[in-house]
Amino acid sequence: MNPSFVVIIEFNDITLLFNQLKFVFNVKKSNMKSNSIFLFALILTLSFPVCAQTLEQANAQLKRKEYRSAYSSFRKLAEQGNSQAWGTLGWMYINGIGVSSDNTKGISWLKRAAEQGNIGAQLYLGGIFLSSTVQPKDVNQSAFWYRKAAEQGDPIAQLKIGELYAKGEGVERDLQEAMLWIHRSATQGNIDAQVVLGGAYMAGEEYLKINNRH
Repeated sequence: MNPSFVVIIEFNDITLLFNQLKFVFNVKKSNMKSNSIFLFALILTLSFPVCAQTLEQANAQLKRKEYRSAYSSFRKLAEQGNSQAWGTLGWMYINGIGVSSDNTKGISWLKRAAEQGNIGAQLYLGGIFLSSTVQPKDVNQSAFWYRKAAEQGDPIAQLKIGELYAKGEGVERDLQEAMLWIHRSATQGNIDAQVVLGGAYMAGEEYLKINNRH
């Protein structure tokens, strides 16, 4: 068996990468083609664990409040196409964490993540567009992103889109649709949704119009 393939199978430690590459480039020229294949396969094999390891390190930097380093790490991951990094980078720009605050860039990164199905980014955008703290209020955009997250099963988003249906903000007012989404949220253990749902059952659906929380 070609030893290069054994290396691919057994290679688990990223710290050995440079030693393995040194081995590749010190072989005889007659084996250059097979070793080029090995090099490509090695890079392809390592791409996913390297990304995951780096993302873990970036999150650790953020947890340790090493904000500048965390920003640099998430920025690199974002440029590599990591959707989780897109969302975190958006949050960092919005809040000025590790980088100067820039709402335009923040929303842009968040949207990239949200469009790839990142629930956290969808939920965050729903909140941004429902308030006017980051930019002018846009209930249509808020409802759009809350609905996206709700459809993926997020209980907070399910309650929020239910409340929007109850008030007719960003969507056509529909109390049955409101009850449907709030019930889905409540059955997942969302206490706020359970309180709203209980009030609606006791006082009638009109309770939803005057008692939702935004």
